[in-house]
Amino acid sequence: MTGAVALWCATLAAAAAGLFPRRRLPTVVLLAAAAFFAVQAIAEGGAQRRLEVVHEQAAYVGNQVEQKRFLVEVTRAPAWQWAAAAAAFCLFLAAAARTRLAAANPFAWPVLLAWSGIALALLLEKLAAPPEVGAYRLHGTVWLAAVAGAVLLARTRPTVAAFAATFLLLAIALWAPAGILATLATTRELGTSLDVHGIEFCAHPLGRTPLSLEPGSTQQLWYLVWTPLLVLFPLLTWLSAGGVGFLQLMLQREAAARASAPR
Repeated sequence: MTGAVALWCATLAAAAAGLFPRRRLPTVVLLAAAAFFAVQAIAEGGAQRRLEVVHEQAAYVGNQVEQKRFLVEVTRAPAWQWAAAAAAFCLFLAAAARTRLAAANPFAWPVLLAWSGIALALLLEKLAAPPEVGAYRLHGTVWLAAVAGAVLLARTRPTVAAFAATFLLLAIALWAPAGILATLATTRELGTSLDVHGIEFCAHPLGRTPLSLEPGSTQQLWYLVWTPLLVLFPLLTWLSAGGVGFLQLMLQREAAARASAPR
């Protein structure tokens, strides 16, 4: 459980590094997390780990629609590798934070955080990370990156319409790698939790009606990959994380109105 907590603390610190590029604390937290995982890698040694990688999807269990865990693959790897990958992730973000990338471009840091988080989440599956560390889901990383992006975008003081349109594009960009990787994983049976080629019978993600899908078909990709990852999740991200950015925008306007009001 400690490894999962350290990984989430590092991700939160990375999001904070984008929002407060002049503060050193986020970078310190990232470096501390990297050191923790380096020690963890040494302690784990070369013993083999085994992980059952699953994809959760709504499906009929008897007469009820429930979230069912579909087994995708079983991965095996030396125990030290997952911790080494986590340490590299933390070091990479710590180094990127020192470049003050977010101060130069409000889009660059959220994209960097989301894309690297997606890559790490999938790599941890391939490296048979402990199940509690596997709770580090790419969904949470993308959402944190989106919150940082919404606040950074609001700080540029756009109009409400410009903010809404631009942030929607950003939300789609943050989720795009997951959609692309899921498409490749499914059509080529590459594994990871994004690979849905083995799901032939499930429930419609919205209507909850039975679905019968042919492995690798366009219909399977549409219902299980493109609709959730490129339509639903970006919209949900736009609404939730975008609300944080909208609040920031309104607070800025209120502060500006008070500052310009005659005394």
